[in-house]
Amino acid sequence: MADVTYVIRIRDETGDKNSQNGQASANNKNGGVAPTSSGENASGFSLSNKTKAKLGYVAVRKIGHRVATTIVSRVGTKTGNTTRQEQMQFALSSAER
Repeated sequence: MADVTYVIRIRDETGDKNSQNGQASANNKNGGVAPTSSGENASGFSLSNKTKAKLGYVAVRKIGHRVATTIVSRVGTKTGNTTRQEQMQFALSSAER
């Protein structure tokens, strides 16, 4: 049987050469870029509170849509009333508009 040697290489490709700890840049929540005193990261990217609120609204809306769609799709199988399911689907599509 032939001897096989495997080599595992770990490279730090975050571009942070001045880091004391190799894990420091990988553990940052903002993609390995250290925040500045103004709250922005070094690339100048920062979200305003209004933008954060919009992103939160979009996320909640997607989750709400998924939950409502699941509930409506189960009405026909649980109750056997397909007419009620169609009415609920129409109401849901109207509410989304």
